[in-house]
Amino acid sequence: MRRVIVSGIVFLLVQFLDYALLIHRVEPVLYQFYLIAWWSYIVCLDMALCGRGRPATVLNRRLAYLVIVSCAFWCLFELLNVRLQNWFYINLPRFTPLRFAGYLVAFGTVIPAILVTKEAVSRMLPRLTCRRFFLKDYPTRAIAAGALMLVLVLLFPRHLFPFAWVFLAPVTDALNYARGFPSFMRDLEEGSPGRLIATLVSGLLCGILWEAWNYWAVAKWIYTVPFFEHTKIFEMPVLGYLGFPLFAVETISFLDLFQNSRVFAAHQVRTAVIALCLSAITFALIDRHTVFSFAAPVGDLTFISGTMRAHLEETGIRTSHAVNGALLETHERDILELVHMKGLGLEATRRLLAQGVSNAHGVSAMSASRFGAVVGEENPRRVRVFLRAARLSADKAAITEP
Repeated sequence: MRRVIVSGIVFLLVQFLDYALLIHRVEPVLYQFYLIAWWSYIVCLDMALCGRGRPATVLNRRLAYLVIVSCAFWCLFELLNVRLQNWFYINLPRFTPLRFAGYLVAFGTVIPAILVTKEAVSRMLPRLTCRRFFLKDYPTRAIAAGALMLVLVLLFPRHLFPFAWVFLAPVTDALNYARGFPSFMRDLEEGSPGRLIATLVSGLLCGILWEAWNYWAVAKWIYTVPFFEHTKIFEMPVLGYLGFPLFAVETISFLDLFQNSRVFAAHQVRTAVIALCLSAITFALIDRHTVFSFAAPVGDLTFISGTMRAHLEETGIRTSHAVNGALLETHERDILELVHMKGLGLEATRRLLAQGVSNAHGVSAMSASRFGAVVGEENPRRVRVFLRAARLSADKAAITEP
């Protein structure tokens, strides 16, 4: 109990400090809010769970290896998103090595987060039983179903995108079942649903944390999910939360296959190298197709007077999000707000300025086709994200004007 209390206090202190640094726009932590939030959660929860002869779930000598595998695992979904275009990234670091390191550390939280949360939920659940469930020719049918879902989501990404969060689960669980590894289907055949329920619950809990911490972050993602662009909790459409429990199932199923396979166990170095190569290729594709904007250096904010820019740099401010808008002239502040509006970014703002558009009100008056043409964005769902943000900002400004 003492370990649990200490871990909880440490977690709360780190979270409080993380939010305080975010609110006060302290660089570079300003852009690392999400990473600090997640890793403090993983470390503190695992510390709370271990002890009394129970080893740590992820905090061991294989943590770095698990992070690399987790990153490669998530990169499979980033590759799918190149086709789906269901989310995009904003306000990322311009320096490529730093950005790629951020991808690795962020994507590396996926498996550890779900794994340690599942362990915590499992310990709180009583022993559960259910009626035994059998499915004839399960491995063959499950693998065929997963393969079919993958083909369908690639062929019809606009309408069948939910399959992206389901297709891998039946494939990996079927392979686990056939090889005698831990399998959710075998659990159900034995009338033991506890592991499945713990996994589903952990997925939902992690999903809520993913979206909550992403919502407050500066460097973050924005969803552009077809048909669900309006009703959201944080940045995620409401129905999207149903995907997190399913994603947890395929994550744990993949991990069961990975940890129990002799091939991976016998070739860890080779596996890590392949995973890093896959990740590096994916990072390049993310930069090309999924990243919309980068953090803007103060020196590039030419719409701010040279004197003010020099003052900001002298006080240690390096990027636009650390700038206090109250120090700027009204027109400068309007343009800065445009740069920050849903991560529109400096490049897109410069294109708008060249067309005489210098504030959110001007953007809100543009048609979707014109805005997309000016900023060079072909995805209509992304265009609508910025136009909605501009209209909300313009309406808010109209209400507050005397």
